[in-house]
Amino acid sequence: MADDLLNRYQRSAVAHTLRTLELTLRGALSEAGRREQGILYRRDGALSEEQAGEIERLIDAGLREIDALAQTLALPTEAFSNRTALLGQLNVLWVDLHEIRAESLRGYGQVNPDLALTLNPRIERLIELVTALMNLLQAE
Repeated sequence: MADDLLNRYQRSAVAHTLRTLELTLRGALSEAGRREQGILYRRDGALSEEQAGEIERLIDAGLREIDALAQTLALPTEAFSNRTALLGQLNVLWVDLHEIRAESLRGYGQVNPDLALTLNPRIERLIELVTALMNLLQAE
């Protein structure tokens, strides 16, 4: 029945887009009303009860549609590794940390000669921390 509606490339494209939408909707469900104060950021998820209820209703409706399509079109489930996702994010941040050392900031304008003394040692410690985290995640 569903096997002849999509070829394998179409099935993959449809599954990928719907999977991404599902992840986004589920993430929105947990993040929508969240308030959090970080060091360099603040999440201000101020939603009224009415807004939160409507968002939850719309997300639930979206998830039901995704489920119906997944069943009808026999879309494959994909397993994600939290370890791999975190490792990928840390890898990008490792590169980004190298790019914000004092000598690399010249591309944004003249660099104060004293900046390296303040910035670089702490950036190096963060690079070491990220490297240690990546090593732990790569270990079996």
